[in-house]
Amino acid sequence: LGPRCPYARRECIETPRLTGARNHLYACHFPLNMEKE
Repeated sequence: LGPRCPYARRECIETPRLTGARNHLYACHFPLNMEKE
């Protein structure tokens, strides 16, 4: 995904764990607009 993401950094080489918020799952080291629960 790195080439498609303007926020990609070196950490993005490693696969992040799958995380969920409000019935939405994502795997990103730097998710945008996600509230802390």
